[in-house]
Amino acid sequence: MRPRYWREGSRIRLPAAAVVRAVSGCDAGCPYCPIEDRGPPRGFLDLGRLELFLDSLIGSGLRPDVYFTCPDPLAHPALGELASSATERGLRSHVFVPASGCLRGRPEKLLGADEIFLFSHTTIDLKRAKRFVRKLLTSGKLVKLMPVYVPGLNDEEVWEMVNLGRSWGLQVWISPPLFCPVTRCPSDVLRAAQSRGYDLSEPFGEFMGVYEMRVTFHRDFPVYLLSGPRCRADCRLIYMDPSGLVGKCPMLGRLNPAFRPEELREIIESGCDLIERSASYSFVPSLRLVTKSGEVLEEDYLELLSMLESAGSLSAVARSLGLSTPAVYKRLKRMESALGFRLFVSWRGGAGRGGVALTPEALELVRSYRRYRAGLGIVRFSSQLKEQM
Repeated sequence: MRPRYWREGSRIRLPAAAVVRAVSGCDAGCPYCPIEDRGPPRGFLDLGRLELFLDSLIGSGLRPDVYFTCPDPLAHPALGELASSATERGLRSHVFVPASGCLRGRPEKLLGADEIFLFSHTTIDLKRAKRFVRKLLTSGKLVKLMPVYVPGLNDEEVWEMVNLGRSWGLQVWISPPLFCPVTRCPSDVLRAAQSRGYDLSEPFGEFMGVYEMRVTFHRDFPVYLLSGPRCRADCRLIYMDPSGLVGKCPMLGRLNPAFRPEELREIIESGCDLIERSASYSFVPSLRLVTKSGEVLEEDYLELLSMLESAGSLSAVARSLGLSTPAVYKRLKRMESALGFRLFVSWRGGAGRGGVALTPEALELVRSYRRYRAGLGIVRFSSQLKEQM
């Protein structure tokens, strides 16, 4: 891993990083993905344009690491050539692969990459990717596991994925959704770890220049934590989209066909528009349930109970959220413990006749939640994602 900063004359600078999205559209099916462009892949980055981009960066005196990020790079038919185009020029290439896309992806596409980040939102998707991971490891590739933390939805499963990564011998990095502004994806990995009693190190590195790195220990196993994005005036990112246009950052919309070395250097050295527009804010209303004892339940618990009332089945709710049924059950039992009354009764039956029904107290709670939510005009983040899937 590169140092957090290096000194150039009297200045201390962040290393440059090139972020590349090679595909437009995505149907990998990650359950909590914030990408809006959901659908079959339809646009692919041209290899020649990427090579011109990399040659111009090198011509400007820059040698950034190259990160191929979502939408799912495995959907690109020439991903191997894209990754190799960086390594052949002496640049390190990193590819982010969704566990949900591994069943149809070919590991051979990743042999040209220096490093592969396998990211996953759920234990189910990760277990299905086991054979894919083994093929990469037996080919001598460096694979790191990246559980993506979505507050209130996969709190338990993140640590289940850590245990899986440990058993597979992988280095584990817990991450928020990458390149999603905190106003849209409020995922605080550090707070989640601290709430479970983990001791965190001081920040010791920068990942892609915008995510601070820390480490904690889970049963004596080191787990790396990413926090951010932390936009800053001295950010040295540059971004290429699937059409071959270039901009400062995936979180900004301004793109242009710049390819001359001096133009690319100007983009990297320019200030961050997100910093310059820091006076613009987004307010997202949410609900929390506070018990008489003062315990706070986040809105995701209420949304889970609302989904159970609609579906009438723990397994159906689990499938909808991409969670395991035991994880949904544990969350509901924690809610029962906090409230002090039963939330549901279940029964078994042959040929799919089993089911779950809410207790009268739980039904009243769900109705009250829906009334409050409608009054605030809340559109749930997770509900938006389910509609897009």
